[in-house]
Amino acid sequence: MAYFVLGPMRHLIEHRRTFRVRQIVPVEGNWLDPDLMPDFPGMVGSENCRDWEPGFSIDVSRIRDKDEAYWDHFRGSPKAFVSLQAGQEMWSNRFGSLTALRFPGAHSSIAELSISLFKHLEPEKMGLSLRPVQEEARQSTDEAQDFSQLFLGFSFFLIVSALLLIALLHRFSIEQRGSQIGLIRAVGLSRSFVLSWLSWEGMVISFIGVIAGVAFGLLFAQGILYALASIWSGAVGSETQILFHAPLATLFKGAGISLFLSEFVILLVARKLSQKPPKELLARAGIESSLGYFNPRRPMSLPVGMALLAVAIISLFLTPADSSGAFFGLGGLLLLAILLIFNGCLRRSAPSTNRPVLSLFTLGFGNTRRRPGRSVAVADILSAGVFMIVAVGANRKNPNDNPYLRSTGTGGFPLVGTTSLPVLQDLNSEEGLNTFALSKGDLPGVSFVPFKVRDGEDARLSNLDRAHTPMLMGVDPHLLDQRKAFSFSGVIEGENIQEPWLLLDKGKDLGILPGIADQATLVWGLHKKLGDTLTYIDEQGRPLEVRLVATLAASILQGRILISDKNFQQKFPSESGYRFMLVDCPAQSLAAVQMALSQALADIGLDLSLSRERLAEYLAVENTYLSIFQVLGGLGLILGSMGLGLLVLRNVLDRQGELALLRAVGYSRKKVRSLIFQEHCLLFLVGVGSGCLAGGLAIYPHITHNIGDLPWLSLGLTLLALLVNGLAWIGGATLLALRGPLLSSLSRE
Repeated sequence: MAYFVLGPMRHLIEHRRTFRVRQIVPVEGNWLDPDLMPDFPGMVGSENCRDWEPGFSIDVSRIRDKDEAYWDHFRGSPKAFVSLQAGQEMWSNRFGSLTALRFPGAHSSIAELSISLFKHLEPEKMGLSLRPVQEEARQSTDEAQDFSQLFLGFSFFLIVSALLLIALLHRFSIEQRGSQIGLIRAVGLSRSFVLSWLSWEGMVISFIGVIAGVAFGLLFAQGILYALASIWSGAVGSETQILFHAPLATLFKGAGISLFLSEFVILLVARKLSQKPPKELLARAGIESSLGYFNPRRPMSLPVGMALLAVAIISLFLTPADSSGAFFGLGGLLLLAILLIFNGCLRRSAPSTNRPVLSLFTLGFGNTRRRPGRSVAVADILSAGVFMIVAVGANRKNPNDNPYLRSTGTGGFPLVGTTSLPVLQDLNSEEGLNTFALSKGDLPGVSFVPFKVRDGEDARLSNLDRAHTPMLMGVDPHLLDQRKAFSFSGVIEGENIQEPWLLLDKGKDLGILPGIADQATLVWGLHKKLGDTLTYIDEQGRPLEVRLVATLAASILQGRILISDKNFQQKFPSESGYRFMLVDCPAQSLAAVQMALSQALADIGLDLSLSRERLAEYLAVENTYLSIFQVLGGLGLILGSMGLGLLVLRNVLDRQGELALLRAVGYSRKKVRSLIFQEHCLLFLVGVGSGCLAGGLAIYPHITHNIGDLPWLSLGLTLLALLVNGLAWIGGATLLALRGPLLSSLSRE
């Protein structure tokens, strides 16, 4: 006997089986029952066999007269009977192994039978499952994306920069008033009184600054929210409404911590000074050494910095190349090591007075070592800001200009489509295209990778709520593996990293299925990691575990969990057809193919878009948040530039006699300006260079894996703007400080 079995994409596969006739039964009684055949649409009510429209092709030439006669007399009564076991072996499929149940009508009424069925049938096994949607929504909201820790982490360098600037400013103030403080000590007031006086004075100034900082922080937060609702609306969706909320407890907590930290820094600076004898303070001697970070006779920062540098170098070879978080930490460690080494080099020994000064640059370098505390503080602030901008800016992602590259986020598919109604036909076949009045000639060189879809929660980055059961999609992994589509950012340990798509077919335990997700979806949308599982409920009400075995780099599949088509059909048999597709087509016919498919599949609600545009839409979300974090780095650079400008002004004020002497012995004003400019340019370049070097280590995984995708142009322009900004501050402060007459200062020497 030849019979059809339902295959994928509504294909009917012909099978054959041999039976032996055991008995010939009379065409009467239970053997003659037209209701044994279900009421198939397209067949019920047909007058003859040639009028059948069952939804699949029929060879009407094989219909004989006696077949028509049988239909006229007996309709759908079976012509042959096999055992239940044989029938299940032939026609069991993903929908089950039975098509109907018959109950003898003499034993009970329909009402009694219905009551009995309701008592014994489990709703879950009939496809009915109850979910606490209100509780799930509340839980998703409670676990919504919390950016406070991210802001705090990325603000760490900004906070350190602000504290260094506070120390620098307070230091300048104390140096200016050294003789005044010495006089107070000389008349008999104790060291503790001076320390208390300076701390309370700093407290008042800090309190005013904290109040201003809270006000600026509120304006900054409101500005960010306004940008998210306007120019950055792509990050959260145009329909998402974000309201500003500032609890008083949060404001007081932030203000209290800021006040404590600033007062702590002020006390450290004041404590150094209060330990000096009044004689030295009155003579303004030794103030610089009292305010240094370390004692010049014991420059511990140099060996500590060298040790940290060694740790960073060793860790570089021991850290997995794909561990982005670890390399970010290594970058911070390298930055600290460089700055400690720079600090140690400046404090290693005093500038020599016996060696001849060969150039203005040599003289300028020596001057940076005269007050190492000031120099290191400015370099620290600048390097922190540059490190933030480089480390964050390198993570910006832009869609590749060529959507046909298989390794990019488009997977090499120029078109991506979703439909409202499922596509039940195989669009890769002529027969499937004919269903939509298309042919292979209309779509030359076009092929499709279809996906079955089980709707779920939105796990894209634009959704701030946490998703627990994201959209699940089934795909034939071989179609993607053959094309080597997409790039993988991670594969679970112990699995084949050469063919990660085929991991979807390796699930032996049908209770736990292997799944693949986009990296951004895994980390930010689901708060999961490789090896974790997601729990779904299949159509029979049973828990379904999906284990995440691999992650895709930034792709157009964001927000979706992928499993094999075979496993999908077994767990969700009622999800017939495909509602998501990736389209391969030649570049020269892209527009024509897009128009032809959009028109032909309009009745099923096809939304066909360029994959590059879809990817850009997804990447805009990540880039928006990175822009916000880069603003924090920019604020750090502003602080560094301000500190550099103040340092220039302060150094010129302290060295007016020295600069006047240079003018008196014949150096022109231009030469003196050049000396000051070169001296502070060295500090600026050390800060920027160390920040770039440490930032480069922080983005090492991106450099090794996706060097071509890094935003080199934007990074280069940003660093160029930083150089121009820093040099402008140095030049402006130099001109401002040297605009007055210097020679009159010699009279005070």
